[in-house]
Amino acid sequence: MDDILARYAVIVHPKQPFVDWINTLPEVKGKGTVTVEEADTDPMVFLVPDEGNLATALEYIYDDIYKEIFWHMFFEWSQDESTHPQERTLEMFKAWFDIELSSNVYDLVDDDEECDDEGE
Repeated sequence: MDDILARYAVIVHPKQPFVDWINTLPEVKGKGTVTVEEADTDPMVFLVPDEGNLATALEYIYDDIYKEIFWHMFFEWSQDESTHPQERTLEMFKAWFDIELSSNVYDLVDDDEECDDEGE
């Protein structure tokens, strides 16, 4: 049976300032310009506690974990942390990313099935 998770899915969509940063990376330069659409082909998804409503979930993101999301978003594009912006304010986060939330999160994996790090 499908289990609904007591979590919100946080889908993070990049905006132009994030893509501008991507296009400064040595591993990207010389390979063409990355667009917002290309950077958002496979958006990052994070699970956060179901705090009862979307406003409270957003508050949790903005108060507690936006810097962690920043880190994951940067690391996805460059493992060289010296290329990551050091100042990571909430204002910057909101300018660089759109957040989409969904409370409809179902676990379709049987308890006896295992998932590996590659999602296979």
